[in-house]
Amino acid sequence: MGRGGYGLLRLLASRMPTCFGAATKPIVGFSDGTLLLAQAARAGLASIHGPVVTQLGRLASEDHDALFAALEQPDARLLLSGLEALVKGQATGPLLAATSRSSRACWERPYLPDLRGAILFFEDVGERPYRLDRLLTQLELAGVFQAAAGLVTGEFRDCDEPADPSRRLPRPTRCCASGWAACAFPWSWARPSATAGRNHALPYGTRVALDADAGTLAALEGAVS
Repeated sequence: MGRGGYGLLRLLASRMPTCFGAATKPIVGFSDGTLLLAQAARAGLASIHGPVVTQLGRLASEDHDALFAALEQPDARLLLSGLEALVKGQATGPLLAATSRSSRACWERPYLPDLRGAILFFEDVGERPYRLDRLLTQLELAGVFQAAAGLVTGEFRDCDEPADPSRRLPRPTRCCASGWAACAFPWSWARPSATAGRNHALPYGTRVALDADAGTLAALEGAVS
């Protein structure tokens, strides 16, 4: 993708079902572009949750390497390490990465990727804690977390309420922790994340292994053949 992805939701109903038939190259995008990645997954095609073209000139060398590894290497490899375990355990399944906002936009409509046994990766930017709580509750009520096998959360940047010394304000991490407190699957916290000025490419729709005890997320297969 060239940039962003605003407006993709308008295209889903009319064009998405038929646009992947002859696809031979993986789609790369994030944020609103996740809507396109989700539809590729529904069509049985792997894609990459990663930087768009306008970000390439500002990427750290590590993120450049991760993007080209995702585009060129079909083999199993380590994706993330040093993860913080919030709920210990191990799980394997297809990786589905998104912001919580774009997840709700896609997953509350009939464009839901198959979440059974999936490893979910969530992050966000610019969402206040009360909105995050509402988004996470909607996803929970939609059965998203009951179907998943594991969870990785990234950074929630610029999601704090403006400072107010007269009130104790909730922090985004607390909203996330309370929202997923009863989850019955492994859960790890990843840093850095895509929306924090870094954008570390991750496969979308391919099988990964989450080891919350060891703090690792590893690809079991590549997004390219």
